[in-house]
Amino acid sequence: MWNSYFGSDSDSNDDLVDQTNLRILSTCPKKVEKSELPPSWESFIPKRQIEPTIFTNEATSSFEIIDSPFFHKVKYQSPHLKFARVKNRIGQRGFVLKGGASEGDVLLVEEPLLMMPNEKQREDSTFEAVEVCLFSLFQRQKEEVILKLKDLNKLHPQRLQDISMERFEKLTKRHSTFLRYLHEHIKVEEFGLESNDIVRLLFALHQNGFETGVYVNHAMLNHSCLPNCMKFSHLEDGRLVSTLQAVTSISEGSEAVVNYLYPFEQSRSSRKSRITFQFDFECSCELCRFENSEKFSKLEEIGSDRDSSVELECRLNSEIDSLEIEVSKAQASNGSIDWFFVLEKIVKSGIGGVGKLGEMHLTFGRCYRILSIVCQEVLSLGNIREKCSDAHEEFVRCLRIKNNWLETNGNISKRPLRLCLLAILLNSALQLRKVHLLLFGNLFHFEALSNLEVISQTISLVLSCGIKSKEVLSEISSNCNISSGSLRDWENLALEIDKVSEEVRN
Repeated sequence: MWNSYFGSDSDSNDDLVDQTNLRILSTCPKKVEKSELPPSWESFIPKRQIEPTIFTNEATSSFEIIDSPFFHKVKYQSPHLKFARVKNRIGQRGFVLKGGASEGDVLLVEEPLLMMPNEKQREDSTFEAVEVCLFSLFQRQKEEVILKLKDLNKLHPQRLQDISMERFEKLTKRHSTFLRYLHEHIKVEEFGLESNDIVRLLFALHQNGFETGVYVNHAMLNHSCLPNCMKFSHLEDGRLVSTLQAVTSISEGSEAVVNYLYPFEQSRSSRKSRITFQFDFECSCELCRFENSEKFSKLEEIGSDRDSSVELECRLNSEIDSLEIEVSKAQASNGSIDWFFVLEKIVKSGIGGVGKLGEMHLTFGRCYRILSIVCQEVLSLGNIREKCSDAHEEFVRCLRIKNNWLETNGNISKRPLRLCLLAILLNSALQLRKVHLLLFGNLFHFEALSNLEVISQTISLVLSCGIKSKEVLSEISSNCNISSGSLRDWENLALEIDKVSEEVRN
């Protein structure tokens, strides 16, 4: 199966394993016994956290433990996780760790109050996901609808006065077709609702709903761009649930917070725009106040010509937004997409930012992340040359350009296309790891796990190339500004990452 990437371009594609959204092979060739890694490589391996993180956000300075307001019961809640009235937060509610938590602790497990439509249902419907979700509620038994509405009415915004007049008018216009349809098919007045109440409920679903459903207890979690917890949906005993898990050790009295945005690698201007548009507040976490924190300054570093650099950053973020949506839709529905065209666009975007944005700028982090995803998708195609589009030649031309973002020393045309893609993939994943080190520190973080696994698996695939491996890995070392190591060093880097991954999964 390893040779499927390195044979001639007309080779057939062997079966591939799709694990944790990775599209490269998850099986690794036999590795040698561990030896000491070069000092500059040690930072790539995450370390377990010993001391708990203390969150000093003003919102946690004063809280009062209160009972949950919801009728909807959770499947599991840690005895240390308490619902609380939290000052300086929208809605003035949240969850606080009364007894602290250790890294990896499961804190909350909840089934959805309401399900959001899946990708196929969204494609087949002319209505938005939140509209389909709300309409499905009114098709249930009246007693069930009334009970669920009581919980939905406790989500923010609870009153029409909590919505600005400008936003309310935009929402009414946006959902006007659905409002007419709903009134034609459902007697909402039987539930004590008027059109304005429906608009408020739709806004509450926009603000509190997740991709897979409405989890009212999880919706009480507040936001930080540097969260101490992560939320993810999965099947448990055949039923969809949402789980909250600590990603660091958390001190007693700290608030449990999650990141409302994805991906994490977004610049402050991008985060501010998204949070203000969707959630109507401004974040004041440490990352958003990076001027006061030297350790985060490189993530927002720009060139001497500030105006042109800021303009470029906005343009790049807009381009990446479009690419991420396009890639996400293609992955979710297995739809057709010209991956080489996406590669060409993202490479051009990255090259355009060189010299105007700092090397570790979060916008480049997004570029590296999407490059990694697209390279994995292309490598999974099989018969790559037959499936190349006209964009391939332009893509190759872009990679010949010498720059600090993707240095290929002009060798791209002399190597098999699969090897070139693997080199780009490994370079991108290592650069993304460097961004993660600035963002998360050298502690273990769940968000970095999938990228670490990409690094390990891609190293193994490159090493399978034989005589070409050393040349490629030497170029990647130079481009990533890490000391050049032997093939055994690379093998052991992959081995150490595998050990961390196995520890986490167990």
